[in-house]
Amino acid sequence: MCVLCDEAITNPICLDCLQRSMEQWALEIKPGIVEDIKMKSFIFKAYDHEGTTCVVCGNNINICAHCFCKDIYEWLLDRHPETAESFLVSFNYEIRSLCRF
Repeated sequence: MCVLCDEAITNPICLDCLQRSMEQWALEIKPGIVEDIKMKSFIFKAYDHEGTTCVVCGNNINICAHCFCKDIYEWLLDRHPETAESFLVSFNYEIRSLCRF
């Protein structure tokens, strides 16, 4: 279960793996935001404890991809709106149906 939304983790990809993918995406779209993504990921890691296992690397997961990606998306929407739609294409995780546009 995700410690933020209390829902089952249905896309078991850890924050480290998501962060690496987001950094690669940012390098292509807007390199200046890579450090901000690292900082936001660092904040979420305060919630780390045993949970589900990442299908990519085997790390423990206790925050779902949806919650993490939704936070990054909302930050992009506020700070860098020109990149928000591109982010959703790569990291949707059911965000499109739940967020404002």
